[in-house]
Amino acid sequence: MATHENNPGTDIRIKHKRIRPSKDQPRKFFDQAALQELAASISEVGQEVPITIYEVNDDPDHDFEIIDGERRWRACGILGFEEIRAYIDEIKDPRDHFIKSVVSNFGRADHTPMEIAEAVKRIQEAGKTVQQISRIFAKSLSWVYQYASLLRLHEEVQDMLHPMVPDTKKLAFSIAILLTNFPHEIQRELAREIVKNNMSMNRARFLIRKFEKEANLKPEEGRRIHNRKPSKDFAILNRFLSSLKESTAFFLDMNADVFDNMFRMRPDEDRARTQKAIEAAIEELSQMLDVVKGM
Repeated sequence: MATHENNPGTDIRIKHKRIRPSKDQPRKFFDQAALQELAASISEVGQEVPITIYEVNDDPDHDFEIIDGERRWRACGILGFEEIRAYIDEIKDPRDHFIKSVVSNFGRADHTPMEIAEAVKRIQEAGKTVQQISRIFAKSLSWVYQYASLLRLHEEVQDMLHPMVPDTKKLAFSIAILLTNFPHEIQRELAREIVKNNMSMNRARFLIRKFEKEANLKPEEGRRIHNRKPSKDFAILNRFLSSLKESTAFFLDMNADVFDNMFRMRPDEDRARTQKAIEAAIEELSQMLDVVKGM
């Protein structure tokens, strides 16, 4: 245990070796090249942003556990720093610790799809609804459902989503989603075939539908049946894009002063939520664009 006075809400310097990474850290994969870049930046300008920690009483080797800032902590370790700037937070409920870690970490350096899926699961197990989870991540409900569904994938198929997998063996996220309702053995068979032949989204979708038809799968065993005519779907898509363009143009026609006045009297949290909502919309539109490009 630390012998000095530690008051929650204070920003102090703590010995690096007395801090441990979080056992509940959503991130399991750390890009070593990115860590080296961060270490080089800290070496040049110093540690400008403190990490966030809380005091622990169950470990004779460590006094604190990280809530936010493990990449900074690791980068400072690479540089051999004996001490690190840290902000002490107060944690009363372990479930709050995990949710705080998620809020602090997601939206920064990329997480793997399975890290996100596991985080969604953990927050669900903590009693949060899908609507609450979407607000925690500042993402749509469909985003939450998609990532939660990845946990239904066979372990081998999950591994194909990892960023360190060579491109020749990697499965696209949008294709993986299409496999989630199949039994595990069928998932593996289809995923191997798709990766082996480097299939585009359109070819992969055709293969999956062909397999469903030949295997005579029931709707609950495979993809949800889609009964609308393609012409109807195309019309819906174009109405959506037209409405999106019109709504976006309305705001883009405003000058900077209008935006400044819009947020001037609002709390910083509103600006942050708006930024995250825009980023989430861009991400989902990018997924749509990838599907169209892959045809």
